[in-house]
Amino acid sequence: MKWSRPGSPLRWPETGFIQHRWQGYDEGLLLYVLGLGSLTHPLPPESYRAYVQRSRAELMIAKGMYVQARSGWFSDRSACYLAAGRPVITQETGFTKIYGQQGGLFGFRKLPEIAEAVREINGNYRRHSRAAREIAREFFEAEKVLASLLDRAGL
Repeated sequence: MKWSRPGSPLRWPETGFIQHRWQGYDEGLLLYVLGLGSLTHPLPPESYRAYVQRSRAELMIAKGMYVQARSGWFSDRSACYLAAGRPVITQETGFTKIYGQQGGLFGFRKLPEIAEAVREINGNYRRHSRAAREIAREFFEAEKVLASLLDRAGL
């Protein structure tokens, strides 16, 4: 199988190639990460924020061990997307037990659920954008996370 490139079909293990094609997809995120870590030609930290803010949403595929363990694992990158008001579609790892599955955040187990989430987001982007930001405020706001950590540590 060849690497996916703009306009190439996506392959899903259960069903083979799907009809939809990536449009505008590239490995830009990798370049940003490399640039942010460069010792000789670093990008300013705002570059990553700008990359996320230019995105419409995130599609996140979790590692198999997180999916199988149903550990509730959730990507810190997905949290960044939510904070920027960008909806997230992510593979179910058990996180819905903690964060729910409300507007702005969609868990999936099978390919058709991704397509449904995309339709839902595109059908009411403003609502899902606001919901994404609210999820970030409720669960990932620094003050709340730090207070919870200090409380559990008995400090």
